[in-house]
Amino acid sequence: MSVARRLGWLDLLLALLVLGAAGGLRGWYLITFAEGGEAGLHNVWQVQQPSEPASAEQTVLDRLVANIKEQGPLSGFRAQAPLAAAEEVTGHIAPAYPLFRAYTEMAAGWVGYAEKPAVVVRWVQVGLGALTALLYFLLARHAFASVVVGLLAGLGTALHPFWVINVAEMQDGVLATFFIALALYLAVRAGLKAGALTSLLLGLALALCCLTRGSLMPFSIVVLLWFMWRSRSLAQGWLCALVAFFGFLSGLSTWLVRDFQELGAPVPVVTTTWWHVWVGNNPQTTGGPATPEMLALLADRQADLAQTPQAQRYAKLADLVKHEVLEEPSQTLVRRGRAALYFLFGTKNPNRNTILDKAGGPEIEPWVKNTLMGVLVGLLPLAILGWRWSYGWKRASAPLALAVYWLPLPFLLTHAEHLHGPRLPLDGVLICLAALAVACLTPGIGGPLLRGEDALPPADPPSE
Repeated sequence: MSVARRLGWLDLLLALLVLGAAGGLRGWYLITFAEGGEAGLHNVWQVQQPSEPASAEQTVLDRLVANIKEQGPLSGFRAQAPLAAAEEVTGHIAPAYPLFRAYTEMAAGWVGYAEKPAVVVRWVQVGLGALTALLYFLLARHAFASVVVGLLAGLGTALHPFWVINVAEMQDGVLATFFIALALYLAVRAGLKAGALTSLLLGLALALCCLTRGSLMPFSIVVLLWFMWRSRSLAQGWLCALVAFFGFLSGLSTWLVRDFQELGAPVPVVTTTWWHVWVGNNPQTTGGPATPEMLALLADRQADLAQTPQAQRYAKLADLVKHEVLEEPSQTLVRRGRAALYFLFGTKNPNRNTILDKAGGPEIEPWVKNTLMGVLVGLLPLAILGWRWSYGWKRASAPLALAVYWLPLPFLLTHAEHLHGPRLPLDGVLICLAALAVACLTPGIGGPLLRGEDALPPADPPSE
C-alpha cells in the first residue's frame, strides 16, 4: 500500500526551484506584456473567454464586482443574469471570484494602488499561480513517490503558457486552478495518511472549488465520496471522513443559506444549471457559448422568462431540453462531440487558423498561437499514456483519475467556451499524468514507475 513519505532537503530545494520558476515567469509576463499589470482590463492576451458585456465599458463580471464594492457582499451581489430584463440580486455566478476580486481591489488602497486596483489583483494572481505549481510538485511527488515525476510536474505547471497568460486576465481561471490543485493535493495526502486537520482542509478546499465554479460540484462530491470510502482502511478513518464531510458542508452553508434567503428557493451554488444545459442542447447548439441564433429561439418566451424569479426562470428550460434530446437523439450525440471539441481545443474546428481567433483582447501573435497549439498537441497524447500507466498507483493517484473524468463532464453534457477557459484547471492534472509518462519512458527511471506501488521500498515508520 502507498504511504505518505517524508520530504527531504532535495525536495525542499526542488520545491523552491518550482516556486521561483513559476513566480518569476508570471512576473516577467506581467511586466513585459501587461505593462506591469497596468494594462486595460481587456487589453491583454486572453485564453479565457470574457463574460457577457453589461455595457460598452463593462462586462457582467466587472459590473458585479463594482456593485459588491459599493453595496457589500450580500445586497451588492447584483448583475444582469441571462434572459433577465435588468440587474437583479443574482445567484447565476459562483461567488468566490467576484468576492475575491472585489476585496482585493478594495485592499489595493492599502498599498498605494487605489487608482489601479487591477495591478494588485494581477500580482496576487501571480502568487496564486506560483503556489499552484508548488502544489502540483508536491502532489506528484506524493502520488507517485518520485522526485523526478514531481519535478517534471512542477516545472510543467510552472511553465505552462496558458496559465502564464491567464494571470493577466480578470477572470476566475487562476483561482479555480489553485483551489483544484489544493483539493487534489490534500486528497492525495489524506488518502495516504489521514489526519483530522488534513481532512477538514480537504472538505473546505472542495467547498471552495464549488464556490469558484458551479460546474465543479460533481467533481467535488465524487472526490469527497472517494475519500470517505478510502477512510475505511485508514487509522481513525471514520473520524477523518466525518470531519471532511462537515468541512465541506460548512464551507458551502453560508452561501446556500444566502441563496435561499435572497432567491426564495434552495439553489446548488448557482441558479443557471438548466440554462447551460439548454445552451448545449438546442437546435442551434455549436458546442460553445450562447449565440444570438440560440436566443432567437426563446424570443416568444423572453417576456415571461424575464418576469420569472431567477430561481425558477432557468428551470423552465428543462422541458425544452428534454424534448430536444428525446426527439433528436442522433443530433444530441453530434452536439456532445462538438462540446468535447470546444472543451479540448476551444473551437469545434481545431486547426491552427481558428483555435485562437476569438481572443477578446489584442490579437495574439503567430508565435504565441504556435506555442499554445504545440503544447496541446504534445500534452494530450502524453497525458493519455500517463493516465494508463497511473493504474499501478491507483490507491495514491485516484484523485487524479477522478479529476480526468469529472472535471470535463459538466462541459461535455452542456457547452464549453472559446479558447481555453473551461479546461484551464484540468491542465494541471494532464501535466501530472504527462510527467509520469515522460518519467516512465526515461531509461533507468521508468522501470519502477511502471511496476507501480508494488515496487516501493519499505515505508518510513509513522511519526509519533
